[in-house]
Amino acid sequence: MGRPDFWDHPESAQQTVADLSSVKGVVEPFDKMAGRVGDFEVLAELAEMEGDDSALYTEADGTWAQLAEDMNKLELVSFLSGEMDRKNAIMTIIPGAGGTEACDWCSMLYSRLLLSRNLLRDDGVIFISIDEHESHNLRKICDEVFGVQNFISQITWEKRYTRSNNAKRFTTLTESILCYVKNSFSVVTIKEKRNDKANSIYSNPDNDPRGVWTSVSYVNPASKSERPNLVYPLFNPITKQEVNHPTNAWKYEKATYEQHVQTNRLYWGKHGENTFPRLKR
Repeated sequence: MGRPDFWDHPESAQQTVADLSSVKGVVEPFDKMAGRVGDFEVLAELAEMEGDDSALYTEADGTWAQLAEDMNKLELVSFLSGEMDRKNAIMTIIPGAGGTEACDWCSMLYSRLLLSRNLLRDDGVIFISIDEHESHNLRKICDEVFGVQNFISQITWEKRYTRSNNAKRFTTLTESILCYVKNSFSVVTIKEKRNDKANSIYSNPDNDPRGVWTSVSYVNPASKSERPNLVYPLFNPITKQEVNHPTNAWKYEKATYEQHVQTNRLYWGKHGENTFPRLKR
């Protein structure tokens, strides 16, 4: 089987595409054809070589025969062209990846991400979960496909809560989730809608005219010696007692505390039973 004429003459390839533009063929899904990507690359490289390479093409006859069953000339030209473009793009994005399994994986992912981007609405957001082995490569590909300006965050997801006793070196407890938007100007905020669980932490036990509230501790994790400027006595207005923390400082300086008192932001319990106040929010 000789060299296909559209490799020798680019104008012939263009004519082939034009002649077969209305021909419909059956092409295997990309996943099933991934095993022959290496053959495609060899054929593409041979097509650019000068001289007598008929002997080399003899070894490829089986591949061409198989390809003839899978696709017509138009589809073959389109596929090879697209695959070479993807491989070249990957080697540009990730230097040193050419000719490796990582390059094949990145090429496969690159084409799918391009499709995913096209399927997103203008205010669309995509989340991609991946482990630590390829997260750095995925980040580079996504920067190329979606644009660096559309990167939102690399989220750390805790995928398990116990160690693996089968691990011989280190066990991985987390994975990364890359978040990109299609157009950063169209996505101003990314927030989960409030639900009943979120609303359940809000109440108004002291009938504050401002409405329901939740609260946080007023005690600083730092010790008194670490934050001496945040050490001063508080006053419980219900029990009329002075309150000092035995070991820790408060979270706020005294001037801020006095503002909290004036604006009724401290909650000591309905009957003043709290040992330390909580800040209403």
